[in-house]
Amino acid sequence: LLAGNAMSGDLPDRENIIDALTLLGAPEDALGAFPTHADNLAFSFADALVAAPAAIYTDWRFHPGEVLNEVWQRLFPYGVKGMIDEEDEETGFPKKIILQYNDVGSRFRVRVKGEEPCLHDILFALEKVLPAELQVLSLLPYEETDTYLHLIQPAPVFARVRDLLGPWFSKVFAAHASPLKFTKTGGNVKPKRNYIKNYLKDAKKWLV
Repeated sequence: LLAGNAMSGDLPDRENIIDALTLLGAPEDALGAFPTHADNLAFSFADALVAAPAAIYTDWRFHPGEVLNEVWQRLFPYGVKGMIDEEDEETGFPKKIILQYNDVGSRFRVRVKGEEPCLHDILFALEKVLPAELQVLSLLPYEETDTYLHLIQPAPVFARVRDLLGPWFSKVFAAHASPLKFTKTGGNVKPKRNYIKNYLKDAKKWLV
C-alpha cells in the first residue's frame, strides 16, 4: 500500500510515519486506523492529526473568533497570550490582534485588512514574533479542502518529524509568507471591548 501510493514522493517506512504521528500527538484511535485514505497517504497523515492536542482544525470563514481562541489556548502553556482587540461587526473577522508574552514584557499588535482575511496570513505573521522554540505549520493536504489544519509545536519536534519523514515532509507540511507584520508596542495594551470575556469563558485562568 505505502509503496504504491501515487502521491507519496520519497515515502518513508511505515514505522517512521507512525513515529512521526505519535510525536505530533495523534490519538491512539487515529494511529490504529491509519491509513484512512488508501489512495492518498498524505491526506491520511493529516487526517490522523485532526484531533491532536496541538492541532487547529476549523472552517475559518464561519467562526473566526473561535478559531483564534483555539490558537490562544495552544499558545498559553508557552507564556503567550493573544486577544482580538477589534473585529468586523458583520463578519466577526478580526481587524486588530494583540499578543503578549514574557508576562508584562513584549507586546505586539497587527492590523488586519480586507473583508475576509486569510488564516495563513495571520498564523504565519504570528510565528515571526513567537518565542524562538515555537513553530507553526499548515497540513498541506487540507489546503485543498474547505477547512484549515495547522499545528503549533516546539521547533525541535518538527525537526525530529522532518528527520523521520525525509523529503516526504514537504508533501505533508507547508509554511507560507505573510503580508501581515506584528509590530512591537509599548505601554499597557488593553482591548477596546470586553472581547475576552465573550470568547474566553472556558479559559478563566487567562484573566488572573
